[in-house]
Amino acid sequence: MLFVFLDLQGIDSLASWQAYFLFEPMEFEVGMDKILRYKASGARKINEKLNLTDILMQGTTVLAHRAIYELAKKLYEHFIPEIIDHLVRHGEQAKLQFTGHCLGGSLSVILQLMLLTRKVVSPSNLLPVVTFGSPYVFCGGQKIFEQLRLDECNHIRSVMLHRDIVPRSFSSKISDHVTAILKSLHGPLESHPCLTKNKILYSPMGKLFIVQPDEMSSPPHPLLPLGSALYALNSTRDGFSLSVLMDFLNSPHPLETPSDPTAYGSEGTIIRDHLKAMNGIVRLNTRILRTARKRSNILWPLLNSPPPSSWNHEDESDIES
Repeated sequence: MLFVFLDLQGIDSLASWQAYFLFEPMEFEVGMDKILRYKASGARKINEKLNLTDILMQGTTVLAHRAIYELAKKLYEHFIPEIIDHLVRHGEQAKLQFTGHCLGGSLSVILQLMLLTRKVVSPSNLLPVVTFGSPYVFCGGQKIFEQLRLDECNHIRSVMLHRDIVPRSFSSKISDHVTAILKSLHGPLESHPCLTKNKILYSPMGKLFIVQPDEMSSPPHPLLPLGSALYALNSTRDGFSLSVLMDFLNSPHPLETPSDPTAYGSEGTIIRDHLKAMNGIVRLNTRILRTARKRSNILWPLLNSPPPSSWNHEDESDIES
């Protein structure tokens, strides 16, 4: 088989919830190229020690969610033997794709960027990461793609429900009062660039797809037309402004929904907009796949397609249906 599909599970335990909320930043893959060259040189002596701390302090300003990144590094060690074996067997024809819901999607993005940064795979071996309802976990992650001369929209496709607070959790504006509290903790957040410059923890990456289900499943979003649809927020179009994306991520703000007592429980709005409506979309798309496999506008081929320019709508809006 030339194609390996890796589907990572979302939050399912107390440990995964702890990882989710331990959101302080740490530098991503700093000095990894030097570490790999050192290991490959064969020059290690018995009494010679590799000072990882010194090497890791010489890196870029790309930051990642610490706990999720640490978990991704453990998964990397688990997956890498199978990935290497797959690449050896099939060479340039080998294909890998990561996907996941919630925390699993965030892990998928980190793993894909670890493979690219460590040059374990060629970009041609990787199909786009597809995340569902996943929080953004990088600050300055666009620099990775700039250094690798890759288009982030061709490598990350994020799908979220219109009112889901989980993808918004680290990327909605933080009030001045909360910002001051976070900075007063005197840890990594004190000088966190995304917090200082943009009042967020982690910045959006890749191409965003917004699913608005029918009104029976969830009320419509105030910034979207009425009716169920799949929208693409297109940052590649002329006239795109980051404020369009930020306005959407701040409506509703992640702190608004939890303040409503009806948000909780198996029938609450948090579960409804994060999981139940998405499950309905997946079931619907599965039925479509069974009956219309040759159609070009079904969800998964859209997310898994080549560069966005090949299937963009012709209208000039930033959010297109």
